Amino acid sequence: MKMQIEKCLKTEFQIPNGQPGERRIYIMPYVGNMTKGKIDQVARSLKSQLLDDGWLDAGEGMVVELARHLESSWYTGKERQVTVELNSAGRIDVLGQGWMCANYPPDQVRVLACS
Repeated sequence: MKMQIEKCLKTEFQIPNGQPGERRIYIMPYVGNMTKGKIDQVARSLKSQLLDDGWLDAGEGMVVELARHLESSWYTGKERQVTVELNSAGRIDVLGQGWMCANYPPDQVRVLACS
């Protein structure tokens, strides 16, 4: 498995009920420019995935907070030319321009359909 993504947002969250420090990487591809409307759309998609991953639903306020999280360069990276691939050990590597997240278990990396 190998996936090429032209542009995406990348962020991480602690896994609910996971081991201390266990985090999940969320890759959110997008096309064009990242506008306020697109941030809101991605936040809704991320909320759906977080609920599937065991987070408790905090209503519409959760979407607002996720949008703030996604707009923050502290928590979220805007990345170009990202490769997500299964390595020879059966784990996931996420490679961007000048950075990487390597050797994650497959269940700790999510690529969301945001468009």
